[in-house]
Amino acid sequence: MAFTRDDFWAAVTAEAQSRPQAALYFQAGDPRFLASLGSVATMLSMVSQQVDVAQTEPFQKTRDTTVLADATMKGILPFARPPRMTLTVVNKATDPLNIAVGRRLLDQNGRVYLTESSLALAAGLTGTLAVKQMTTRTYDHTVTNSLPFYAVPIPPNADTDQCISGIYVTIAGVLYPYTPEFANLASNAPGFSIETNELRALLVKFGWASTFGNQPTNGTIINFVIEETLGATALTAGATFTLESTVQPSDRLATFTLATVVFPGADPIDIETMRELAQYPSGYDASAVYLGNFDFLVRRNLTPLRFLSVWNEQIEESVRGPSIANINSKFVAALMDGVDVTFMQAQIKQIIGAADDSYTVKFVAVAVVEVPVTVTAQVSVVHDVGDVEAQIRAQVYTLYGRDAIATSQGMLRLNSKKINDALKVNVVALQDDGSDFQISIPVQTGLKPEQYRYVSPASLTVVVQQATYNDGMWSH
Repeated sequence: MAFTRDDFWAAVTAEAQSRPQAALYFQAGDPRFLASLGSVATMLSMVSQQVDVAQTEPFQKTRDTTVLADATMKGILPFARPPRMTLTVVNKATDPLNIAVGRRLLDQNGRVYLTESSLALAAGLTGTLAVKQMTTRTYDHTVTNSLPFYAVPIPPNADTDQCISGIYVTIAGVLYPYTPEFANLASNAPGFSIETNELRALLVKFGWASTFGNQPTNGTIINFVIEETLGATALTAGATFTLESTVQPSDRLATFTLATVVFPGADPIDIETMRELAQYPSGYDASAVYLGNFDFLVRRNLTPLRFLSVWNEQIEESVRGPSIANINSKFVAALMDGVDVTFMQAQIKQIIGAADDSYTVKFVAVAVVEVPVTVTAQVSVVHDVGDVEAQIRAQVYTLYGRDAIATSQGMLRLNSKKINDALKVNVVALQDDGSDFQISIPVQTGLKPEQYRYVSPASLTVVVQQATYNDGMWSH
């Protein structure tokens, strides 16, 4: 248990009283004397808190630095994901309209989009065009002091708020494939890996000469193409786009409007999500050899997921009975806000297939279950029952609400002890000796892996009463 400042101050007071000269200064309230003692008590209480956290850190990663270090060890990269959209294109000119892959468009906020498909439209016709919000920049590096696992830092773009979403490496005209952790990379074969540190800086690493991969020699020029995006973007249907530059007369008369959002984009993984991923054992990585949890694999590569549950045939047959069709299958139930379902499922199949293509991936519809919880509390008359109820609701939603990280996993069982601890620590009205509260959660049976279980405003009942600590009668 961490000692507080009051604990240390009590020890300082006792020590000062035991020395006559010091006791005089102490009783007189000499600021020069008390200031030094107070600073010591404060610093010791801060150290005590850090020691207390460090004792639990190996079991539950709490500090941000530990979470970042764990993400570094697991190879979780701070990449953003670009938004992908489908535009409706109308050619109002009398000439044909031709849009090539890679054409740049601007939305109404000046963000740059690149076309992912080509389009040829005759005069007066309407078509569709796939685009993604992304820009590119180049960076060249000349090798000096070549060593095994030669590392090249990727400088961030200081001119914009964009985040890196992809890196392409070319040496002497040869495109190097991305090979995470150098898996299956033959000796002198082209390939690179990407690492990050606790500061989320990116390093591109190359192989070891005559062992695996290619180790660039001194003087070699390495060419980088860095893709960048602004991450999550909110646009509504009907938003207008324009071509950044015109090539032919029909470009000036063409109209571009947002038809559908295929993927709204994603910011780099945040610290709270990394803290959740830190709960997985460190052996879980992108390798099919060591991979024991595909849930972790999908989460680290596809964000932001509102709900994800990945299970095997054993769990499937425990809830729905045995079937030959379940052999060598991975079952997935997933939700992503504002994402086209077909796109999401294709991404998940690609992620699982890249790790182990022997599985058949089967998708199961997500079933929403609003879990009933009742909290009954008695508080002192000095507290407003409405405020206390709002505070209790906020704590329950933080733990098990629709947006809580804990509820994004399948077969969730609510833990009354966690709710109890959160209420005692964060609701002041429940901390005095005269207050009391009870938490009621129905027996949780019949859980299924595709159930998205959370506490909603409709399923949470909070009853707060002002407690009467005596019967109003005078007595000895």
